[in-house]
Amino acid sequence: MRLAQCLLLNSFLLSDSVLPSERAQKLLNVFTIVNFPNSACNSSLDDAYGTCYTASECTALGGSKSGSCASGFGVCCSFTGNCGGSTTLNNTYFMSTSSDTSPCKFTVCKSSSDIC
Repeated sequence: MRLAQCLLLNSFLLSDSVLPSERAQKLLNVFTIVNFPNSACNSSLDDAYGTCYTASECTALGGSKSGSCASGFGVCCSFTGNCGGSTTLNNTYFMSTSSDTSPCKFTVCKSSSDIC
């Protein structure tokens, strides 16, 4: 009886030391990677259009978050440019002020080499 109890206790201790590695293999990943196209979206600012980006992409590109898109995973990002500026981003709006002098130049550059 004592031998059986020792063997049982020993196997319990060994199985306990194995469980953490087994648990690590069984854990479910709680993060899901969501991909969505950077397509046009309806901005909540002045009936303008924007482009769907993640919030961090919009900030990094210098845009203004103006609504949501991609089922709430993205933000509708609006871009504006002023005199002397340039852009390669789709749906960029040119904004002129009363203090701008003529001629005012704003350059729209190709976003990709396959655009003619």
